[in-house]
Amino acid sequence: CAGSPKQRSEKSGTKPPLPINLQQFRKGAYHGSLDFVLSLCETSFGLVDVFPIEDRKRALHESLAEINLHLTEAHATGAD
Repeated sequence: CAGSPKQRSEKSGTKPPLPINLQQFRKGAYHGSLDFVLSLCETSFGLVDVFPIEDRKRALHESLAEINLHLTEAHATGAD
């Protein structure tokens, strides 16, 4: 019978689908986080080839500045 306690309990066990914009937000946040982590890994890996400490510091500073620029642009545009 529609609206019976059994039917209501069956429905309460299933979650309604998330609104598309929330799904897109979560997907974008995941991919944005993944891109950020991959950028940090690439930066770290690239520093292995730079032997003098001062060169490593400069390379790290440049890489982090580039990552910060991408983060700032993404935040300003609301992009992933």
